[in-house]
Amino acid sequence: MSIMTTFHAHQDHEYLIKWEGWPLQDCSWEPSENLPKKLIRGYKRPPKPREERLQEAAYHFAGRILSALKNSAISPFYVYIHLDVWRYLTCGKGTASQHRGHVLYSKHDFERFTALPEHWWYYLDEHGEGRVVDFPIKIKPLLTWSPAHHIKRAGRLVKAPRFPIEKLSVTMVKRACNLQNLDQ
Repeated sequence: MSIMTTFHAHQDHEYLIKWEGWPLQDCSWEPSENLPKKLIRGYKRPPKPREERLQEAAYHFAGRILSALKNSAISPFYVYIHLDVWRYLTCGKGTASQHRGHVLYSKHDFERFTALPEHWWYYLDEHGEGRVVDFPIKIKPLLTWSPAHHIKRAGRLVKAPRFPIEKLSVTMVKRACNLQNLDQ
C-alpha cells in the first residue's frame, strides 16, 4: 500500500491509499489511526524511488518544460508525474508561494532530479535563439479524479469507476535568450 495524498479532516489527517495489487479506482480514504506510522513517515519523507521511475518523471517533466518554452502561450500547464516521486525529488526544497499549495523552485532546487537532461531549462532553435526559464518556477502538486461518466455493463447504463490522476500545475515566466545569454 502507498499514500497518494492527504487532507485535513475532523482534527486529523486522512490519506488516500493506493492498495497494492488493486486498480486505481479502488483507492480509499483512511484516517491516520488506521495506518502504520512508518507509512505516514514515508509519505512525509519519501524513500528514493526506483531509477526507472525517476527516469520516467524526468522525461515527462523536461518534455513539458521544453514544450512550454517552445510555445508562446503563457497559461499554466500540467505535467503528469507520480506525486510520491515528486515529493522525493523536492523534499525540503523550494519556498512557499503566496498562492495556496504552490511552491516556488529555483534552478538549484532541481539538483536531486539527476535524470533531467542538462538542457531542460532552455529551448534553442537552429539559429541559437529561443527562450529560457526565468526562475523561480511555481508548481502545485494536484490529485484530481477522472471525469464522471457512464458505461455499458451487462446491457445497462451504469456509472463508470473513477480513478485518481496525479499531476503538477506549473506556471513559469519565460524570457528570450540566445547562445550568449543563457545564464544571465
